[in-house]
Amino acid sequence: MDSIKSNNYVIIQGFMINELELKGTELFVYAIIYGFSQDGESCFTGSRTYLAKWCNVSLPTIDNALKSLCEKGYILKEQTIINNVVFNRYKISLGVVKKLYRGSKETLGGSKKTLHNNIDNNIDNNIDNKKEIIKEKYFENEKVNTIFLEFLDLRKSIKAKNTERAIKVLINKLNKYDDKTKYKMIEKSIVNSWKDVYELKEKKETFTEMLERKMSEDD
Repeated sequence: MDSIKSNNYVIIQGFMINELELKGTELFVYAIIYGFSQDGESCFTGSRTYLAKWCNVSLPTIDNALKSLCEKGYILKEQTIINNVVFNRYKISLGVVKKLYRGSKETLGGSKKTLHNNIDNNIDNNIDNKKEIIKEKYFENEKVNTIFLEFLDLRKSIKAKNTERAIKVLINKLNKYDDKTKYKMIEKSIVNSWKDVYELKEKKETFTEMLERKMSEDD
């Protein structure tokens, strides 16, 4: 999923070099984020690894580029915390671009066809893109489905392959249980950074706990 296909591409526009004076890694990172967010509504939610592979640089270099672009005001960073895991989203500062192009919508984004072609060719590799992933419906229960998608993201981050067969095996394991148990099983796997899901083991009741329970029942 993190690999770059031969037919993927990034569009670098003249204003990025001439007006924004970007170069090197910052130029490529900005161009990639621009391709996903130039409509003013969408965001780039891909991984740092994805950007690093495109730019052929290390993760620290990508971190520095993202920090610099944010400090310059060229891109905006949004953070979402789900189950204590931080997800970063980036988008271009549309105000900066509109100022450069005097608000010309046609000049800003080009035709919708061009925009969609750019996004469609890159979306396959955007492993953390929630809009793309959220289309998948593995479970009827929305809560279970959402946390399962988060679990698939975790698997990707720890180099586990989400092949069709692997996902089917996971679903078959989970479908043996009710929705509440499914959720707890997946949640436990996320907390422990496991690649698989496991049956929940019942906690053995201690002698003291048994006495307290008995006394409570007697009352």
